[in-house]
Amino acid sequence: MTLEVTATIEVETGGPQGLPGPQGEKGDKGDTGEQGENGPQGETGPEGGPGPIGPPGNGNVNGPAGATDDDIAVFNGPTGHTLKGGGKKVSDLALKGLVTASGLTMATARLLGRTTALTGAPEEVSIGTGLLLSGAALSAAGFTQIASLACGTGATVDFTSIPQIYDELMILFEGAVPATSSTMGIKISNDNGANYSTTPITATGTVATTGGLYGSFAIKGYRKDASYVIFGAANSASVPVSGIAAVISGVTAFQRLLLHVGGLNAIRLNFASGNFNGGTIKLFGR
Repeated sequence: MTLEVTATIEVETGGPQGLPGPQGEKGDKGDTGEQGENGPQGETGPEGGPGPIGPPGNGNVNGPAGATDDDIAVFNGPTGHTLKGGGKKVSDLALKGLVTASGLTMATARLLGRTTALTGAPEEVSIGTGLLLSGAALSAAGFTQIASLACGTGATVDFTSIPQIYDELMILFEGAVPATSSTMGIKISNDNGANYSTTPITATGTVATTGGLYGSFAIKGYRKDASYVIFGAANSASVPVSGIAAVISGVTAFQRLLLHVGGLNAIRLNFASGNFNGGTIKLFGR
C-alpha cells in the first residue's frame, strides 16, 4: 500500500541586519614594502666655521739640491710649487739701483725726486737753467753761445728771437770797429724787434776807428719785466799786445736798469754816428 504525503513548509528568510560586532585583535605585522623613490634635494645648509690651525711648518722650501748663498730665489715653472736660484744677489741690485734695474722708463734730462708735498712716489724733476746734466753728472752750466754776428759795414747789429730759457744774457764784443769814431749804443725790444726803445743806452766812451771795441755786458733777469745790466769795455788802443793787464786805461763801465714788460727778446747794437766797419759780436746765455 502506498501512502503519499504532501506538506508545505514556509520558512522566513531572515530578519534585519544585526549590529557589527566588536573590533578584533590586531593581526601580525606584515612584511616591509619596496623602497620608495628619492625625494627632492634639500636646501644648502649654513657654511661651517674654520677648521683648527695646523701644526707649524719647518721653514723648508722645495728647491734645488744645491744653492748659492745670498742668491735671489725665483719660481721654477708656472705652478709656483718649486723654486730655483735666480743667479743674482741682493747686492747686484744695490749696485745697479732698484729704479734702474726695474726696467721703468723716464724722459731724458730729468732727475728723480719729489716736489709734491708729503711722502709719495718719486717724480721726474726737470733740469733748471744754469745746470747741466751730462755724463751721469749734474754740474753748473757755463754760458752757451746763442748767436755770432759779423758786424760788417751796416748801421746796426740785431739779435732777435732770443730764447726765453736762460736766466741771463751776455753780449761779447770782439773788435767791433766804427767807420767813424763814436760811442756804442744799445736798444732793447719786447716784441722781437718790431719796435726798439727810442733812446739807446750809451754803453761806451768814444771808440776810435783805429782800435775797436772789446768787452762784454751781462743782462740779468731778461725774461722778467725789468733787468739789470752790467757793462765793461775797452778801446783796443789801450790794451797791451798780450791782452793781459792789471789796469787798463780807456775802460768804460756802467750799470743800468732796463724796463721791458713781458721780457726782453731782441737787442739792437749801433754806434751813435756812422756804421760798423768790421768786427764780431756774440750772444751767450746761461
